[in-house]
Amino acid sequence: MVEKSYTNLLVGAKQIMEYLNLSRTSFYAMIKIGMPTRKIHGQWYAHKNNLDRFFEKITKSEKT
Repeated sequence: MVEKSYTNLLVGAKQIMEYLNLSRTSFYAMIKIGMPTRKIHGQWYAHKNNLDRFFEKITKSEKT
């Protein structure tokens, strides 16, 4: 049986904001532009890898 590790799971706005070093205002601004988070039964959830990929994509330079 394979055990899943949930060490990359962030639960709660506070954990997500701390991981990304975001203020509450910036947290909600990022959600509006598509930051990969889900609110389930009043609790925010995010996976670190998804957040990292999201910020890699939105901060990638268009210049080559």
